[in-house]
Amino acid sequence: METENRTEGWSRKIYLELTPPSPEDNASDQERILRALREEYGEAGCSLQVLQKLYPLCFQSEWKITVLLVWNGKCWELADIEPGDTTGEHYGFCADLGSTTLAGELIDMNTGTVLWQKSVFNHQIVYGQDILTRIFYGKDNSLKLEEIRKATVDSFLELLKKWSRTQEFQESSVLLWS
Repeated sequence: METENRTEGWSRKIYLELTPPSPEDNASDQERILRALREEYGEAGCSLQVLQKLYPLCFQSEWKITVLLVWNGKCWELADIEPGDTTGEHYGFCADLGSTTLAGELIDMNTGTVLWQKSVFNHQIVYGQDILTRIFYGKDNSLKLEEIRKATVDSFLELLKKWSRTQEFQESSVLLWS
């Protein structure tokens, strides 16, 4: 069911073959999934994104699905659901926003292999060479604080553009989770 050399972390992709509904067991698709996960993962939550995808995905995939679980700090939460067994495609993106650069890595979560890494200059640098200067620049001024926030977003967008030009992943296979 799970890849043997998978790294442990804050997310899991789990392949499930659920029992279809019957007159004897008319539980919802959500309950079928949560029931299948309960023994190993306890009481899991379910995101709105998953709830919106459950029907007709479970039926169309004949109740053979892969669920993405993420640890939200308190419990496991269903963050996504896909038809069939997609456990071999489990990636994570991590970033480090430093005072001068933003570094990012794409990691194969099944093996721990770093597939891609790049860095870009932190666009916040125009508001000060160090973090304290930036804090004082934005302190007590919501417009200046918004400028710093936008510079942060622009840094991430530049990094993600570099990634998208070099990767062969479909945009729909990338789940952003915060």
